[in-house]
Amino acid sequence: DIDHFKSVNDTFGHAVGDDAIRFVAGVVSEGTRGYDIVCRYGGEEFCVLLPGAALDVAAQVSERIRKSVMEQSLVNLPQLQGRGLTISLGIALFDGSMGQPMELVNRADEALYSSKTSGRNRTSICDPKHSATQAVA
Repeated sequence: DIDHFKSVNDTFGHAVGDDAIRFVAGVVSEGTRGYDIVCRYGGEEFCVLLPGAALDVAAQVSERIRKSVMEQSLVNLPQLQGRGLTISLGIALFDGSMGQPMELVNRADEALYSSKTSGRNRTSICDPKHSATQAVA
């Protein structure tokens, strides 16, 4: 999820907001493995499926993407006048106990919410074993 995206649209206009979405989509795609699945989930949210990835791999991919958006946006989005972008991420692992695919999405959303409420520009992991989330960074 792109942090404070509404203020990007409000301050710089929807055309710049669209540029920001395209930029983040490119960074996310570049930061994943060739067989991962990247999609725009809606608005300023993206979803990445990492088939077969262990938690440590998912955290590494997530952090690589988060840092790349933060660093590259300062150079590649001059329309933001030096403001740059940050993103918040949530990780959930698929396990056999999930009855419906939306459970995975809901867990990832729970972790994303934790990232947002903990200050944004971070990755959090949903840990269903402990009914809690933990921060990666």
